[in-house]
Amino acid sequence: MPGLSTEIETPRSAMNAINRTVATACLYLLASASAFCGLGESPDQVEARYGPGEMIKPRFPNTSHLKYNVRGAAVFVDFMSGKSIREYHKRGKMPDREIAAFLKDFSSGQPWAYSDPDKTWSFNDLIAHREKGHDDWLWIETREALSGGLPPNE
Repeated sequence: MPGLSTEIETPRSAMNAINRTVATACLYLLASASAFCGLGESPDQVEARYGPGEMIKPRFPNTSHLKYNVRGAAVFVDFMSGKSIREYHKRGKMPDREIAAFLKDFSSGQPWAYSDPDKTWSFNDLIAHREKGHDDWLWIETREALSGGLPPNE
């Protein structure tokens, strides 16, 4: 009975496709929840990600500032109200294409929009830019950092 076999396999195939779609969506959500390195995380979560940090003098009022050594790069993180709001990566000079690739990894494969006049990249509520005059520094921050009273890095 070829027709019967097809009728039984079709719902099963459809269910398998639905299960794969749901599983993929769940994996995407889990990945995106931790996609942005330490931004939005508590100091303990950032330490779990980067290892122990060194407390240094805060650059801005009402923040704490820690330095982490991550795979040969210095990563500085600003915390405000118990969560990370800004990271600066000192990695050596990187051309725009390397920064774009780094940011894509930073956001679990999602591309960032580049604004040439501003020399900035953006993704959701995140903004990235080089420090003016220092091509070896890359800043990644939340819009909340800028709207929360912290000055933009210039």
